[in-house]
Amino acid sequence: MTVQLDTAEIENQDFKFIRPNKNNNLNYSTELRNKVIELIDGWLENNYKNELLYAIAIEELEAWCLTIYEKKDSSISANPKNQLMRILSKRNIKIDGNNRANSFEQKVTKGFRKFKKLNEFMLYNESLEMFVNEVLEQLKQI
Repeated sequence: MTVQLDTAEIENQDFKFIRPNKNNNLNYSTELRNKVIELIDGWLENNYKNELLYAIAIEELEAWCLTIYEKKDSSISANPKNQLMRILSKRNIKIDGNNRANSFEQKVTKGFRKFKKLNEFMLYNESLEMFVNEVLEQLKQI
């Protein structure tokens, strides 16, 4: 089972959450991801810890998608969602929400479908890399 969460506005929710310091913190993504996992495990009373995969996107899932279109660290993008939309618009990538085969997710994430490409893309986003490595570890245990 996979839990997907964006961290963009997590501290604005009705539960206490303190984000780690981001300034000059090379471990920011790891620290934030670990804090979110601790929070989720606490909610679930650690009952499903070994059954969950944690797709924790720092800051937004769109930052993972940016790795397909920009060959640079997408985790430092100030607003990954807006950046991704600008890139898609410049490349004339049109999204038809009414057609499942042409949906946003299908078109924008197409680059993730080949493992060789995914290996390249995850080098540009630490939280994506952590998730992919977690999936790979789970597959080894099967």
